[in-house]
Amino acid sequence: MSFESIVGISLSDILKAAVAALLPVVVVFGKKYLSNLLETFSKRVNIAGGQQKLEEARDAVRQVVAYVEQTFVEKQKSLGDFDDESREQAFDKAVELAKSLLNKETLAFISQTYEDIDTWLHTRIELEVRNISAGRENQTSPDDLSEAG
Repeated sequence: MSFESIVGISLSDILKAAVAALLPVVVVFGKKYLSNLLETFSKRVNIAGGQQKLEEARDAVRQVVAYVEQTFVEKQKSLGDFDDESREQAFDKAVELAKSLLNKETLAFISQTYEDIDTWLHTRIELEVRNISAGRENQTSPDDLSEAG
């Protein structure tokens, strides 16, 4: 006696019905799994890309501060005319030059991540000025993505 003669349905028909019933469930879970996988990958790529943009921005600020120091600050100091107004002018020059060096994507990323490009630039410029004053070129700061809010 075979299974088909007892139940009246062939084993292949039972398997076809089971696959047809389970297929939507498998597709839904598979779609969710792939969606989560892609989202995780996307976040990792965005963080890596963001870190690269931040490093580019830090480098631009370093270059700008060094440039303003060499072309404006040292000249003012040699003339004995480096006062609070000159400091403010140097700072404003550094901010404008930094903004001009950064591409639109980097400016947008920093604005979105830190909510205000000017505040971020002011903080970075002040840090670089302190580094120059202290004779250090590279001091780390707490602005990597893991601490961004």
